Amino acid sequence: MIDRQNLMLRHEGGALCLRDGQGAVQRIPLGQMDRLVVENEALISANLIRQLAGNGIPLLVARGRSRSSAAILAPAGGDAARRLRQMRAWLDPDLRLHFARLVVRSRIAGQISALRAWANMVPVHRYPLSRTMRALRKLSQRQHARSGIATLRGMEGVASRMYFAAMRLLLPKALDFPGRRRRPPTDPVNASLSLGFTLLHGRILEVVHRAGLDPSIGALHELAYGRPSLVCDLVESERAQIERWVVRAFRQQTLQASHFSRTASGVILRKEGRGPFFATIEPLLCRCARRSARRVQQLIQNLPEL
Repeated sequence: MIDRQNLMLRHEGGALCLRDGQGAVQRIPLGQMDRLVVENEALISANLIRQLAGNGIPLLVARGRSRSSAAILAPAGGDAARRLRQMRAWLDPDLRLHFARLVVRSRIAGQISALRAWANMVPVHRYPLSRTMRALRKLSQRQHARSGIATLRGMEGVASRMYFAAMRLLLPKALDFPGRRRRPPTDPVNASLSLGFTLLHGRILEVVHRAGLDPSIGALHELAYGRPSLVCDLVESERAQIERWVVRAFRQQTLQASHFSRTASGVILRKEGRGPFFATIEPLLCRCARRSARRVQQLIQNLPEL
């Protein structure tokens, strides 16, 4: 993870070479890297990009203050037949609807699991958290054969509003968390959620790419230019893991309001907070990626044959 500003990243002698404006150099052998994430402004040489790709090391340029991220991945696995099966599933309205239901069901199940854990962790809020759990269960049970994809998206939106309203109870009032606000993030909690989701998105994009699927063809999320809809679908199943981590980090003061600053483009994580943020979220991202890889394999097994 590269989070310092204005570094020059080059390839020298089989290693990633980091050079700052004062000429200080740090070298990391490519053999010790499984991915490179650049979270701040940096200059990346074309030769380094070639070497990373040749060694199967994904490169993710995270959003930072921007709305977009970029990724350069190792050669894809799978084959063309697998992608044709994926397209056939998308063209089948019933099959696509089935997969979309699974996405929404998984998202709501993750929210209920998080609320249950928080109710046990903070008994004083057990009643309102339990009430939200019951409401989410009822909402999930309303999925039926006539529920179209647009209806499912609406249900997911309703569930998220209830869930984030309950999540506010767990966080110190000084953090001023108003509920989910994405663009721009308005407070330290939303800034942490956005950065965590960006990193999660990059990991799942790697998983999808290695499996040989087309990341742009999902079920719940519509096709859209530049949108990896399948990745967005898979992220839904792991969002609650990031949300639970963020709540825990602020309650345990691993992350604090002083780790963030307010800018014209929203609230951002400062240098003092990057160390604890990236060090503690990394094991979680690895677990999320492993679970997502298993989901992708199950998805492949359920794709229609040609």
